[in-house]
Amino acid sequence: MRKFLPILLLALAVPLAAQVTGALGSDPGIPQHDLIKLSGTIQQRSGDDVRGVITATIEQGWHVNSNKPTEEFAIPTVLTVDPAAFERVLAVHVHGTWHTVRATLPDVARRGGHVLVVGSLYSFMAGPLSAPYAMAKAAIEQLGRALRTELRPHGATAGVAYFGFVETALVDRTFAQPAFATLREVLPDWYTRPIPVQRAADAIVRGVERRSARVVAPRWVAPLMAARGLLPALDERLARDERVQAVIRATER
Repeated sequence: MRKFLPILLLALAVPLAAQVTGALGSDPGIPQHDLIKLSGTIQQRSGDDVRGVITATIEQGWHVNSNKPTEEFAIPTVLTVDPAAFERVLAVHVHGTWHTVRATLPDVARRGGHVLVVGSLYSFMAGPLSAPYAMAKAAIEQLGRALRTELRPHGATAGVAYFGFVETALVDRTFAQPAFATLREVLPDWYTRPIPVQRAADAIVRGVERRSARVVAPRWVAPLMAARGLLPALDERLARDERVQAVIRATER
């Protein structure tokens, strides 16, 4: 029988959040009443509003699974992107995550719980044509890593999930765009091959049960993380590739 850990899931696409919630809730060792799906557009609220919603939820004896809608990848370049769109991506992924984590930390610390924030390959890989998303995921990684240390005196833990591309509607829409299709031609096939939602969900469940500092899927993400100091060489490969340069010029017209 698996031991239940109070859990906070952030920045998951709706299908993935549903899979994880179902996996945890269906286990007889995990009380169903300890799980809740906090739906809606939490990232659009102020810090005080988020704290109010979550405080009321916790006072009812529930734990929090924040099922936040995922923003689109930003295909324009930094030079041409609408500043408001750029800032919205950061608001959704960085500020939304921060407000939710901060509001739940007293309960997590008191219960010796576990916080899981969801990063990405973009937490440590270059993100041409998706700079604001990559910036946000890098920030989320640093939040999770800081929490891992800061929560230890309270007997609580934190981790970061690093996923490649997952089979969601967001990824389908992104891959359908000509600019990103060209990038896929330049990158290795395995790098952009999506994994099933269930595979990502299983990785999260295992990571939460073990209070893991890192959750990765697919498996090749782990050695890539270890070699992140060598990754600027890939940046140069992309920068020199004439196909990538052509896509950038076309995007900026």
